[in-house]
Amino acid sequence: MVWRIKVRVFLIIISILQLLMIILNGIYVLRKMNKIGKEDGELNLIIKMCFSFSMIVVAFLLWRNNFEILRNYSLLILLGMFFSAIGDMIMASIIKLKNRLIGGMAFFSLAHIFYILAYLKAIAAYKESLNYLVFILIGMYIFCIILWRVFVFNSTKSLTLNIVALVYALVICTMASLAINISLTVSGAWWMTTIGALLFILSDFLIGLSEIKEKGPKNQSVWVWLTYVPAQMCIIYTLALL
Repeated sequence: MVWRIKVRVFLIIISILQLLMIILNGIYVLRKMNKIGKEDGELNLIIKMCFSFSMIVVAFLLWRNNFEILRNYSLLILLGMFFSAIGDMIMASIIKLKNRLIGGMAFFSLAHIFYILAYLKAIAAYKESLNYLVFILIGMYIFCIILWRVFVFNSTKSLTLNIVALVYALVICTMASLAINISLTVSGAWWMTTIGALLFILSDFLIGLSEIKEKGPKNQSVWVWLTYVPAQMCIIYTLALL
């Protein structure tokens, strides 16, 4: 019991530091870009990587301290965050690939697949149903395809990139659909997973809009991270509140 209290205190402290680190750096970069008249601001690379790896630590602690019905769920969430961190390193060009964007989507797809498996495990652990899932999936897929066609598809880009973007969008919408389903069927803090999933869609939408459609907002990388950070935090910290 004492150990769990210490872990919870640590998680509270680390979550506050994570948010402050990202928000303050984001404000600094946006103000600096506005002052010098540029539109390609980026958060500090060290700060971004500190967030990614600190989230692996958080997910690991939550897994190690979960001995109840969500043990398998927490392990899958940890694996999802691990692949997310690899995706972050690819997108930051720390890991060099021939096509950074396709590589990033590939590893984030793996992350979302682990999140999907985690939500399925949680639903099974609580012996809840998937009654809402078909309707949620239909709605999310229609929304996803329209969003991709209007705001992401770019005929001047390679067909491979456009198709990979659509497949990735369908994967993340599947993850979001399961997050919505579990928040509707299980009581508790599961609503946070839905918020996290929707923020993840927003974050990746900004990437698609900027890097594929090439019509994104100013300083898009900053806005991507300001939505991505709370997305991951909502997904992973949910376990601490259950």
